[in-house]
Amino acid sequence: EAKGEAYVSEIVIQRRHWGKVAADLMGLEMLHHTSRQGALSIAGVADETNRPSRNLMERFGLKVEKVSASWSLEFPPSPSP
Repeated sequence: EAKGEAYVSEIVIQRRHWGKVAADLMGLEMLHHTSRQGALSIAGVADETNRPSRNLMERFGLKVEKVSASWSLEFPPSPSP
């Protein structure tokens, strides 16, 4: 039974594993898992400047649909009691 789209918010790979096959293996498993669950598509998000993330998604066939801006606000640390 088809269920729609799978959305991946993040994959975290420890720096010592960067440039190895860890991210590719996780990505491949994610594609297989979402397909087995009935997803019709998969989407991901990466910062425009995060070339390794974008490369990973592109290796699995994901295409850039749009580039968008985002806004954030960082709060200063709370003072210790």
